[in-house]
Amino acid sequence: MTHVPVLETDRLRLREFRASDHAAFADFVGDPGAAHFLGGACDAVTAWRRMAAFAGHWPLRGFGPFAIASRETDEFLGYCGPWFPYGKPEREIMWGVIPAAQRRGIASEAAHAARQWTYENCGWPMAVSYIAPENIASRRVAEKLGAAHDGNVDYRGYVMQVWRHPPSETLNQKSQ
Repeated sequence: MTHVPVLETDRLRLREFRASDHAAFADFVGDPGAAHFLGGACDAVTAWRRMAAFAGHWPLRGFGPFAIASRETDEFLGYCGPWFPYGKPEREIMWGVIPAAQRRGIASEAAHAARQWTYENCGWPMAVSYIAPENIASRRVAEKLGAAHDGNVDYRGYVMQVWRHPPSETLNQKSQ
């Protein structure tokens, strides 16, 4: 089994997915409003499969999405991190936050930490985020991360905006 590191920020813990996350994850991806940009709502069985796909990405690729949890309570708040499943055009930093945790900067805080870890530990020189054109909240997160809109791509029947993140070398220069 691949070891999933634990990343901590001021408010968050990015960690492996756990079976105990399933109920909150299933509520999230089962809600038609919340799951609109995630391919649509699904039942608890499909939610388990999606969560298992995130967890299974780690042994297959050596990286994958983290579960976002409250640092204080370890309550599941969402997911984010590196994502490059078979057939994806480019390596992606992705995120999704449960409705109760939205509009608090959690996606930005988690994605920033996950992107930094990915650049430093996976050797990615750059990443993108694929965002539905009408997903204004995710576009704002991408902008906060310094990503810029770089055209559109047709991915599995959906038109997605490509948001290109600053290259790792640029971010490393800013932190020096």
